[in-house]
Amino acid sequence: MTEATPPGWYPATDQPGYERYWDGHQWAPTIRAIPGPPPVSGERHAPRLALIAAAVLACAIVGGVFIAKGHAKAAAFVSRGSMTLSDSDHNGIRFSGTSCEGSGGFSDIHTGAQVTVTDQSGKTVGISELQQGSYAAGNNCAFPFQVKVPSGLKFYGVAVTHRGTVQYSETQMRSGPALSLGD
Repeated sequence: MTEATPPGWYPATDQPGYERYWDGHQWAPTIRAIPGPPPVSGERHAPRLALIAAAVLACAIVGGVFIAKGHAKAAAFVSRGSMTLSDSDHNGIRFSGTSCEGSGGFSDIHTGAQVTVTDQSGKTVGISELQQGSYAAGNNCAFPFQVKVPSGLKFYGVAVTHRGTVQYSETQMRSGPALSLGD
């Protein structure tokens, strides 16, 4: 090349596939590979898309581990239980046809009475109410209830009105907790 050739990268005649830099006066000893053609539309985004895909995959893996270790919100189930009143002298239960309810010292046990379920720390995890009471063998009055609660708790506390809390395991809650009051 001559002095009239402007500075820049030109094909290296002694090394195919490479360029050598002409500074306008002489050839530089440095060479570089000839750059490929410009990317086709969409190719320039390939590294970014690969990075996004890797990030999504990493989140999925971390999320899976998080769930596997029990940190995800537990699935819920419906526990179907009962509260049975027993009163041998019949002063604490009022019967009306096939239905019944508490009376006297049991007057708080009736259709609509609150059922509260708590977790091991005492936090409320489910609220329901007693359904209509019905005659049960032995002059007892049985009130069914159902309450939706999260699975995976260490234990569940079940209380009807102000009568205190009875603890149950998840297996017992799934089978149906059976509370009783009276004789």
